[in-house]
Amino acid sequence: MKIGLDIHGVLDHLVHGPIFSIFSHDWIMAKHEVHVITGEHWTKETEEKLRELGVAYTHHFSISDYHKEIKTPMTYRDPENPFLDSYLWDRTKADYCRQMQINIHFDDSPVYGQYFKGKTTYIKIG
Repeated sequence: MKIGLDIHGVLDHLVHGPIFSIFSHDWIMAKHEVHVITGEHWTKETEEKLRELGVAYTHHFSISDYHKEIKTPMTYRDPENPFLDSYLWDRTKADYCRQMQINIHFDDSPVYGQYFKGKTTYIKIG
């Protein structure tokens, strides 16, 4: 099984974040893939945040890094807050999940759910 987890509002949430931390370790021990899927750039600080939260993962994906790599026009208010066309931003998690054949994705943002069609189950929590 392949599981997708959002950071902001899911893994860092005070109530259900610790549960996903435990599940992430259990899933990996059971030979499942855990994909952390986030909007922020993937940095050492991101990795440290996940360590502090006790989250285990096998893969990671950054919307910001992906669009930077494919040269999608972006603007920044500061180095940590990229902005790009909302349609492109909002559908990128679903596109990644489809490409990677993620079975289930947990997120707190309802806007992303409309782009999840097909084999990935989108679970909005929070």
